[in-house]
Amino acid sequence: MQLLDLQFHHACLSVLGLQEGRALTLGRKDGVHSIMLCATGDGDQAGVQIWLAQDAQASLRAWNVADARLMWAAVAFPNGAAAIFSSAHAPTEASDDTTISSYFDKTQTLIHKVRANHATFEVIIFVDGNARLGSVPSQYVGNREVAVANMDGFVLRSVLEMNELFAVNTFYNAGPTWRHGSSGNQYRIDYSLSTRTARQGVSDFRVRRDLDLTFAGWIDHYLVSATVLLFPHPDTPQQPKKPKSPNICKWCMADPC
Repeated sequence: MQLLDLQFHHACLSVLGLQEGRALTLGRKDGVHSIMLCATGDGDQAGVQIWLAQDAQASLRAWNVADARLMWAAVAFPNGAAAIFSSAHAPTEASDDTTISSYFDKTQTLIHKVRANHATFEVIIFVDGNARLGSVPSQYVGNREVAVANMDGFVLRSVLEMNELFAVNTFYNAGPTWRHGSSGNQYRIDYSLSTRTARQGVSDFRVRRDLDLTFAGWIDHYLVSATVLLFPHPDTPQQPKKPKSPNICKWCMADPC
């Protein structure tokens, strides 16, 4: 974990959502990043995490865990901008339809709850969706690098539509995010989801292969990274003597193995 901490620091990453973190206990650790940890479930390789860089000078307002595959953190930045960051890990494609639908129903409930309690916060979700979103036209899903949809993709699309969230990397030719172990086939199944305002602030989006997430010589998931300008919500109380300015935030998601 210390090696990842330093790697992410040198890459100037402000907020990270990790899946398959495999932490043994629920809790928080502070280093170069403040790390919110979720323990794995029984017999599970899950355990999502959210990392917040200390030098971002952001304030962690609250954080909570729905289960081993879903957590969120409310973060306020020095310029008055604020966002809910969620780390999510959907069931695999091999799961039955009921399991997949149940997970995304839980995700929908979480989004509704945190929005009700943090109305002026942007929503940004890092999700290993195990999802291929297909090619059906939608304002929330771009037309770059499309692939045939699967069940996870159909259900994730409904979450996007209901919550007016954008699958940010579908608007960029960023490349695949996952490689199959035996066949070597590569797909985009990991996504950064965001509200409209946050998506409009994205100035750079890429799938990065320059960071070693495992230190074991084998990576199946690649790090998904975005640079975004976050502005205060118009309804956020402002300090009159302080000018409004964007907060440059580099967010990313990773799936260590």
